[in-house]
Amino acid sequence: MTKQNRFQDIYKALGIHQDRMFEGLAAEDWTPYSEFLEEILAAASISQAELKQANKTYQEIAEYLNDVLENTHEFEFYSQGSLAHKTTVRNSSSNRFDLDVVGKLVWYSSTQNPLGLLKTVYDKLKNNPRFNEGIELKNRCVMLPLPGKCFTIDLTPGQAISATSPEPVQVTDPLSVADQKTNGGKPSNPKGFTSWLDERSELTPPMVMKAWDRFTEAAKANAKPIPEQHVALDDVLRRTIQLLKLHRDAYYRKLENKDRKRFMPISILLSTLTTRAYVDLYNQPDKTPIQLILEVIDNLHEYIDRDSGEYHVDNPTIDGENFADKWNDTETGKARATEFFRWRRQVGHDLTELLTSKDPQILREAASRAFGSRGVGFVSGLIATLGLGNSSQLGGSELLGRLNPREPSRPGVAPRDTNHA
Repeated sequence: MTKQNRFQDIYKALGIHQDRMFEGLAAEDWTPYSEFLEEILAAASISQAELKQANKTYQEIAEYLNDVLENTHEFEFYSQGSLAHKTTVRNSSSNRFDLDVVGKLVWYSSTQNPLGLLKTVYDKLKNNPRFNEGIELKNRCVMLPLPGKCFTIDLTPGQAISATSPEPVQVTDPLSVADQKTNGGKPSNPKGFTSWLDERSELTPPMVMKAWDRFTEAAKANAKPIPEQHVALDDVLRRTIQLLKLHRDAYYRKLENKDRKRFMPISILLSTLTTRAYVDLYNQPDKTPIQLILEVIDNLHEYIDRDSGEYHVDNPTIDGENFADKWNDTETGKARATEFFRWRRQVGHDLTELLTSKDPQILREAASRAFGSRGVGFVSGLIATLGLGNSSQLGGSELLGRLNPREPSRPGVAPRDTNHA
């Protein structure tokens, strides 16, 4: 059975209509759309001041844990997930972002299993009034909501293990982390995954090479600082991941069905599928960046494996970690898989309309569906650039401010993105 027929069967079994969303833009059309997307991504990005504040709090937590546990444990801390990958987007409802941190155990005085390590870290943080408000013990991490700040910290402790990597990467640091659902540990490789994505983000589409100068960034070397979040204009891979996250957040924020919100696709899965599709599709001399983005999104599902009825989106840097493992759960698995395929179809539809239509009303509606108030705030500039008429009496930034006011803390209704939800 071909891949195409296999996924037609999956869509049919899940009761979702499948069609191909990709339609190309002429080469001369892509610049205004690129500028529009850059504006939206800039509005969702994290400021240097916010990054500095997050770094300071994260360093304080690291220092506290190493100090209070100095007689029994010592950790090396570093960021993982979206901030490490430089694909973070701010929640447009709460204006907050998530900082995922790894605490790698580098010394301990007695035998320590992953579950015990997680509980030890949780207990020590719970005893500190500076960090413990709203603290939660999750399946594999400790969540610190940090009310009054613009970010939440998820801290995952882990221990070094010997493990093989399915694909070679420059930097790797395999760990065993807690998994309370199985009452044991599971393999993970945050540094390896970051290295894997970094290497592939350097694959630049031929048309981008012609249009833009290359940007270079200096690499930054016991708590490693969070990477600077600047993403160069020619980094189409990371831009695509960010656009997918923005659409996902806007889409699920509007849903009233709480179960569907709970099953929204997780970031690590989106990053893996997007990177795999990008690597196979980027080297096309006649494709504009906008065409490439649409084609990558249109092919995301083709990098999901389904053998013997089980879904797999395996971590390319360590054996044994399946980012789609919850799709195989007997109670919620089908709902999670259905949610991904339903959302993937919707994001393809919305972005195709937004990036190909010349109808102002369709552009407004697609921008609202795809990016919520951020899309509404900036689409007037795109419409004006395309010479399609004036979309609003208000300027884009003024309209954005009215529709998306800053909020001091995370509201309970906003869906929360985690790498391993």
